[in-house]
Amino acid sequence: MQNEALNSMSVANGTFSNNGHDGVTGKFSIDQEVFKFTGWVHPSVDDFTSSEATLTYSDENDLTGDQAYKGVMGREDFEIKFENGVVLTGKLATPGFVGGPAINGVAKWAARF
Repeated sequence: MQNEALNSMSVANGTFSNNGHDGVTGKFSIDQEVFKFTGWVHPSVDDFTSSEATLTYSDENDLTGDQAYKGVMGREDFEIKFENGVVLTGKLATPGFVGGPAINGVAKWAARF
């Protein structure tokens, strides 16, 4: 059963960055549509960017509304898990984080053509 669930997951590539010490933004292209989330992060983090972000989701309906998340920002990479099962992973461009701070927050999804 678990392999069936993994096989039914979709993947999108995009970007993930902060927009101020307590804000984050992610953008992903899916079927010629751009899905974007903006949100807040706790605790506040230093500037970071990732142009190698991978979003794993089961359905585009997962990428709507407000979603709480928890994650870890590491020296070279990150992993964020949204409450609805969506997972965001990727490699960080410099600077990375020493000590891998645990983060949490809420993101609001939007889509546009």
